[in-house]
Amino acid sequence: GSIHNAIVTKVLEYGCFAKLKPDGLEGLIHQSELSWNKKNQQPGKILSTSQEIKVKILEKDDGKKRLSLSYKATLTNPWEKLKKEHPEGTVVEATVKNVTDFALFVSIKGLELDGMIHYKDLSWSEEEGELTKYKKKSIIKAKLLEINEEKEKIRLGIKQIENDPFDYFKDKKISDIITVTVKETSNDGIKVSVGKEKMIISIKKNHLSKELADARPSRFGRGDKIDVMITELDTNKRKISLSIKALEEKLTKEAVKKYGSEDSGASLGEILGPILKNKKKNKN
Repeated sequence: GSIHNAIVTKVLEYGCFAKLKPDGLEGLIHQSELSWNKKNQQPGKILSTSQEIKVKILEKDDGKKRLSLSYKATLTNPWEKLKKEHPEGTVVEATVKNVTDFALFVSIKGLELDGMIHYKDLSWSEEEGELTKYKKKSIIKAKLLEINEEKEKIRLGIKQIENDPFDYFKDKKISDIITVTVKETSNDGIKVSVGKEKMIISIKKNHLSKELADARPSRFGRGDKIDVMITELDTNKRKISLSIKALEEKLTKEAVKKYGSEDSGASLGEILGPILKNKKKNKN
């Protein structure tokens, strides 16, 4: 348990030998006792021959004349410091060390500890494309989601710093009608934003219109505001489905019930005209 000044005498694959000052007794610093967070690092990349250090005596065997020493025990434990100064849920500053095809790997400022930000924790859109927004050496802020010293695992998130856009649906239910903004169109359908532009939801082509001829993504333009119906809402699985087709079918049923039958010869526009006009008045 005592701490002594020492000098490194040998650097081997499994650890380093060091002599205590001033008596010259030599002991082994095993590889696992060199660093708190670099347990698989080569000893030569942590210490070098003739380097003066402090060591802590872990074990003394008089019979075998053997000393077991620790170098890391004389250093601040970054894991303890992290949990004390930045417990789970706090926001830290970090530097991007690497960008892979599934996550960012970052170094937490002021600590020799690295963490991972999975692409799903970058933005509430949970799209892999968010990774392209980050470059090596970029300084970011992220929230600590998980600290696991035993597994040497730190998980962080950037989206958790912002409010969850899914909260927009807390007071909504299936069959509710909401207004969304078109953000993107493709051959398969359209993508729309909900709430304060933070949540993007896809509407498939077969849900764009009751009429097959109108189920064309090309008839929508970026920035268009459209009314849609919520057809699926699972808050636990964070799953939402929207449909223009379902809304048109609902309005048609309401209009037919009030103004005539579907086989009366009236066009869809003529049937829906009065009810849509009333809805606009109510909005105003």
